[in-house]
Amino acid sequence: MRFLLDTEHKEESLSIAEQLLADFSDDIYIKYWCGEVFYGNGQLERANTLWEQVLEEVPDHYGAKSGRA
Repeated sequence: MRFLLDTEHKEESLSIAEQLLADFSDDIYIKYWCGEVFYGNGQLERANTLWEQVLEEVPDHYGAKSGRA
């Protein structure tokens, strides 16, 4: 996903993020990285929602904290 996002394949990264969230909705790692994809695609509210969910389970998660800044 990160590669696709960084190489201007943003639509494909969104599609993969959506599928991963559907398949692994409880996975903190998936939530964090999908938040990165949504953020990179300008979907800031959606990204923040995922990062808030990560922080509820792992309050010291550095990436989620810095994403929310």
